[in-house]
Amino acid sequence: DPKSDGADRDWVSIYEESAKLLYKEIDYENEAKNAQLFNDNFKSVDWVKVPEIKWGLVSKRVLTMEYVPGVKINDIKEIERRGINRDLLAARSAESYLTQLCRYGFFHCDPHPGNIACDEKYGGRLIYYDFGMMDEFTVETRKGLVDLIFSIYDNDAKGTCNALERMEILKRGSDRISVERIARFFLGSFQETMQGGGDNEKNLSKEEAKQIRRDRRAKLGE
Repeated sequence: DPKSDGADRDWVSIYEESAKLLYKEIDYENEAKNAQLFNDNFKSVDWVKVPEIKWGLVSKRVLTMEYVPGVKINDIKEIERRGINRDLLAARSAESYLTQLCRYGFFHCDPHPGNIACDEKYGGRLIYYDFGMMDEFTVETRKGLVDLIFSIYDNDAKGTCNALERMEILKRGSDRISVERIARFFLGSFQETMQGGGDNEKNLSKEEAKQIRRDRRAKLGE
């Protein structure tokens, strides 16, 4: 129920944002700029590849890029045939998105298998295509997302709701008691899942756990 679930929706803004993204997606000069910025953000990461833009052959209606073939990210048989480590590929996919969302706040909005491929380089290199649909977080939203990730990891229902408010997903002044109760339920399920996979940090001292947490936030760009 949109009147009672605490979500802060503005349908007019959603419509306007969708229209803006649609027209940006068919502007190839804009897509070239997006691809260049995305590439710059990952220039120190050898296992992320962005096709090089041929700037002399770019206009609003023409986009010319380097040809970079790869295997669709969901073509499991071909990935295994080429000997690419699926676990490593999955970890790198997650890390690349956390980097986009939490460190730079500039991210690929259309990550279907036609837009992400891989090859054998560097043990499993991710190849991103199609930069027409990108978006950007405000600094406050980006920091709120980092807070959200760590509050979930720490099983902190109140912190989760605070982070959602900071991101303007949860409306300020909503029924926090009910929302926090729901958050505790889902966080409890998440913690059970984590423990089922083994908890490598349960034997750490409090200071060791704090240091690991600081290191993780630093890795996310906080």
